[in-house]
Amino acid sequence: MKTPARLFFLPLAFSLLASALPAADAPRIAVMQLRHETVTFLPIETTREDFVYPGSPAAGEDLLQTEPKGDMGGFVKVAREYGAELVGIESPGMPRTGIGSGWVTRDAYEHFVGRMIAELKAQGPFDGVYLAMHGAMAVRGIARPEAELARRVREVVGEKAFLAGTFDPHGNEDEAFLEHADFAFAYKYYPHYDGHLQGERAARMLVRAIRGDYRPTHAVRTVPILSATVYQWTGQPPWSTLVQRCLTWEAREPDVFVNFFYGFPWADVPDSGMCFQVITNDNAELAKTVADDL
Repeated sequence: MKTPARLFFLPLAFSLLASALPAADAPRIAVMQLRHETVTFLPIETTREDFVYPGSPAAGEDLLQTEPKGDMGGFVKVAREYGAELVGIESPGMPRTGIGSGWVTRDAYEHFVGRMIAELKAQGPFDGVYLAMHGAMAVRGIARPEAELARRVREVVGEKAFLAGTFDPHGNEDEAFLEHADFAFAYKYYPHYDGHLQGERAARMLVRAIRGDYRPTHAVRTVPILSATVYQWTGQPPWSTLVQRCLTWEAREPDVFVNFFYGFPWADVPDSGMCFQVITNDNAELAKTVADDL
């Protein structure tokens, strides 16, 4: 009897299915977000209630499906291509007041971060953590809220886990976040059309670090310059020149990543201003060289 042709494809189908399943040693990664671009000169504060609306907070797959064309979408896509198990930790979205509202209250920050940290403890252990952030959040009584979140996450997951974050280049950042995290990836362009790419990078490098293929080393340089956001378009100098210099270093040296934070001048915070961050693979001297050049 002649065997139907379709039966010959069954072994191949089962083989492909097996290869698509996560391996037993697939990395387990927690996914969180905390974003706001705070204008501290506005009189109305951003409260806990402003972060609560349909779709926010979100957890599990609902969180992983936010911003599918942005950094979150890029991270989820590539992490799953690597077979990673992703755990969406309940996190708030951007407040309904929009990207330009006043100081975030301490109550709002402690409420949501407290819930995030509690769930991180309950769902652990994790090999890595991904933090989707903006970088220009300003919180009453907390000088560097993104770095403080990374510090609290590190306390939970321990020193062996790896932390990666993605940022808007209008963030006010310095060395504080990378004192607790391993990676930071900021969008390079304004308008911000490369968020998906930076999310992809965060996933790829987080998995490489977990596998022992990348040992992140950092160098950070802050520059005492504040510039108006209306002049930060990356389609013309001087911003296009600075972005191109970052890209040149990334193209010239394998495994080098450069963040250029333009800064957000509408926030009266300690780290307001321009910043360059350089990440290399176990090469502190190269990181210093690139940072000094920029």
